[in-house]
Formats: sequence, structure tokens, C-alpha cells
Amino acid sequence: MPSSRTQDYHLVIVMGASPAVLTETVWSLARQHDPPWRPVAVDVITTGVGRAFAEARLFGKARNHPVEGAPLPVGDRWRRFCETVLEGRRPPVRFHVPVHSDGAPLLDIRHAEDDVRFAACCYRVVAERVAQELPVVGSIAGGRKTMSAHLMSAFTVLARPMDRLVHVLVAPPELERDPAFFHPSPARPGFVRLDRVDLRFPRLRDHLKQPLSPGGASPDPARLLDTLVPAQSPEDTPARVICFLGNRAAGGCRVVLYDRDGARTAEAALPPAEAATLLTLAEASAEAGGPVANTALAGNPVVEARRAAVRQHAARYAPPKPWETTDDVSKAVSALNRRLRRHPLTAYFLVLHATPTAEATYYGRPVALPPIEVAPLLPGDAALPWPFERLKRIAPSEAAPR
Repeated sequence: MPSSRTQDYHLVIVMGASPAVLTETVWSLARQHDPPWRPVAVDVITTGVGRAFAEARLFGKARNHPVEGAPLPVGDRWRRFCETVLEGRRPPVRFHVPVHSDGAPLLDIRHAEDDVRFAACCYRVVAERVAQELPVVGSIAGGRKTMSAHLMSAFTVLARPMDRLVHVLVAPPELERDPAFFHPSPARPGFVRLDRVDLRFPRLRDHLKQPLSPGGASPDPARLLDTLVPAQSPEDTPARVICFLGNRAAGGCRVVLYDRDGARTAEAALPPAEAATLLTLAEASAEAGGPVANTALAGNPVVEARRAAVRQHAARYAPPKPWETTDDVSKAVSALNRRLRRHPLTAYFLVLHATPTAEATYYGRPVALPPIEVAPLLPGDAALPWPFERLKRIAPSEAAPR
């Protein structure tokens, strides 16, 4: 006989353009579980598009598609759902949409930088919820594959023994594309089946070398994975990283990775502007002792002097366009990352990861590397200004490339 008791919980769910994953997950926990589980609050981690679809189709709000502009179908389904499935309990629903460096909401995940922002949002929300007393249930049923992967990753690092991770499966499969289906109902004709999968996942919370801070949350959950769980790197982590600077006739600017035997393992050609970004961020990160805030880079005359010095070594004597805003910094980092991604190893070791917080966006790398050395290729460059304190300038002969 089913139990009359109920279990309260917090729900954290990733959602794309199909808000039915919310009602399907809540329905399954309330109707297919003994005792019934009923949420006291719901956190929806989504994009601008996902939020618009949910507000229109679940909460009856007039919304246009954020990208296409067309009005979205409207239906006030959440209120009726709560009355029938949750016996009148109407838990508050809070949306979490990552934002760009300029504060604009992330409409969709189309680039690696978008993905990093979404991951950071997952960590913040999960860290907030596991710091409270009730069990937390995470649902990976919605959104793109990487959205679900980031939520599962956050649970792997942060979840307590009582927290759970679930997925829902609907049959027949065409119901997943049916805009009128939100959960099984006796009023719907034909065969309908909804299965909840309770996912097993490794729980690293009690095994981390650096313990979580009191209350269960990291001081900066957005950077938790990079600081507590170092990225697994290939066996041949570079023993040396050298950035060569010169004009096209001298071989141009490029960054080269070397193994312990001095053999070249990877190389990426860089325009002078991207070389300046690489070295300026490396110096700033060394000064900060870790990821550097974009607010410390924009409008900084010391940063501009370093960028100009790098360009001079490439025979570009006109001052670069200054980084006046954090958006200028973001564009420069994106341009550098596009170049580095042309080779798997330079992409793995050198691409800068953006971690947005409420105050700033931090740029850093999860893989520890030796300090970048700089080898000017043009005669007489040793006499040029070098406003870097932590990046050693060496003669090309010292690089001994192979």
C-alpha cells in the first residue's frame, strides 16, 4: 500500500526548448515514487531561448522567440499541474540564465565560451542548494548534451549522499516532440509510458584533497572544478613553452611546445595581436597567482604597454587598439583561442577558459605549465623595451628548436 508520507526536496534541472522535462520529472517523483517526493523549490538552468519557451508554455506569459522574434504558443500549465499532481503545492520556480561579459543573457550555446559560462552557472546553483538541509535532485533530461554533462559534473563534485541525479524517458518517442504532452494523464488516449532513471555517479565530495568550505559551498563555486579537480592531461605535458616573435620574413610569431627531450610536440602560428594577448594574459595570470579578472585588464596602461612591446618585436610599431572595455578583452581572448584550437595539444594546454562571476570574468587554464619563454627573432630586438617581469626573454639560440 502506498505511503501517505511525502519527502520534500529541491529540484535543479537543465532545460532547453522543451519545458515538458520539468513537469515530467516532477510528475515521476510525485507519482512513481513511494513515498511521493514533492519539490519545495525549482531551479531551472537554461538559456534565454529556454526561459522564453518555459515562461510561455508553462506559465502563460506572452513571449517572443528571442532569436527568431515570432510569438511563442502560450499555455498556463504549471498552475493546473501543481493543483492536480502536487495537491495544490506550488513551488517557486527560479530561472538561471548565464550572461555574457556585457550582461546580455546567453540565448543559446554555440561556442566554447558559451559552454564555459553555462558550466559555471551549474556549479553556482548546485553549490547553493547543497549548502541547505533538504535533499537535492538534479535532472539531466533537458537541453544540449553538454548542459546535462555539466550538471552531472557539478553533482559529482558537490553532491552529498542524500542527493540524487535522475533522467526521464518517454514512450512512444514521438511524444518528446509533441508540444501538447507534458506528463502522462488518464485523459490522453493511447499508450504512454514514462520511466525515471536514477543515475549512479561517483561522489567526490569527501575525497577531494582540498575540503569544501563550511556550509558545503566553495567561496567561488564557478572555479571549483579547476581548483579542486585538476584536469587530466596527456602523459607528455610540455616541459617548455616558447613564444617566438618576429615579422613574416623572420618566420612570424608562433608558440611552440617541447617535451622533456627538447623535441617539438606542437606549434601554433599567431598574428602579432594574438601573440600579444597570449603573453599579456600569461604575465597577468602569473602576477595574480591564478586566473586573472577581465576588469584588471581593461583600461590598464601597464597591460597596454606590454601589448605594444610584443607588437614591436613583430615589427608592428603602431600602438594596438586599447582594451577599453571588458568586451574588448573577451574578443581578444576569443581570437587567440580560435588560433590555438587549430592543433589539439595547443588547444588542450593553452586555450584560455572563461569563468564568469557576478563581479568579473576570470581567464585561466586548468593545466599547470612552465612559464612561457619569449624568443625575439629580429636582430636588435634585445634593445627594445620589455615590460614583462615574469616572462623571460631569451636568444633564439637558447631555444634550440628541433
